[in-house]
Amino acid sequence: MINEDKLIFLSWNAIEYKQCTKEEFMDFFLWVDADFFSLQFSKKDRFEIPPIFEGYYVFWNSSNKKSYSKTLIYTKHKPISVSYGLPNKLNNDEGRLITLEYNDFYLVNSYPPNVKRDLRGMYYRMGYENRVQQYYKSLMKFKPVILCGNLNVVYSKINSRLEIIKETKAGHTFEEREKFKELLDIGFIDSFEFINSKKSTNSIRINPNNSGNHNRHKSDYFLVDDTLYCHIINSDIFDIELGSNHYPIILEMKYSFLSN
Repeated sequence: MINEDKLIFLSWNAIEYKQCTKEEFMDFFLWVDADFFSLQFSKKDRFEIPPIFEGYYVFWNSSNKKSYSKTLIYTKHKPISVSYGLPNKLNNDEGRLITLEYNDFYLVNSYPPNVKRDLRGMYYRMGYENRVQQYYKSLMKFKPVILCGNLNVVYSKINSRLEIIKETKAGHTFEEREKFKELLDIGFIDSFEFINSKKSTNSIRINPNNSGNHNRHKSDYFLVDDTLYCHIINSDIFDIELGSNHYPIILEMKYSFLSN
């Protein structure tokens, strides 16, 4: 059923494709009734045709390399166009990006590379960030962008309950945080912090068997073009485990701006 007064966006880093075939996920998918459900994967398992849900279009971008990511979007709304990866074709065998175009906005499901603990890994990540930022800016020239996914960075200490943030730790480095800040500088709003101010809620528990909050932080985001801020109704994190150490995140926006 199409929601009459709002659009519901979900994003979840499922880690493994097989999580999407489990009853818990299917029950959650049907219960949340999202207009857009974006997923990210990182495990080396096979990426077969995903489950089909009645009333949804499905788009997926599978890596040609076993150790790289995969992205997928379910949507009730047929897009004007769909693109996979970057226009310059760099990194396009890694399954990191899907863009759906609508009359009034682009929806981008993104899963940037995780920094390895060496200079080569950082160089690779920074190069990717430079290219993908240019891509976002090129889209924003035409219409607003809604960007979601596990962006593999904990931007601020507000979003981490680790007593000591080590800048050498992947996702916490100065370089990664600066690249995230650049996203905010080009016109994105962190929808969760826009709605919740300084509330410290986390989207990932590093050790699923450890219930201690000190091992949790937020690296999953809905970044919304600042021209759409007045359409944001809610942005939150589901404190629910579906087989991944990441929690699903939700964005609700006023429906009226989707004009197609």
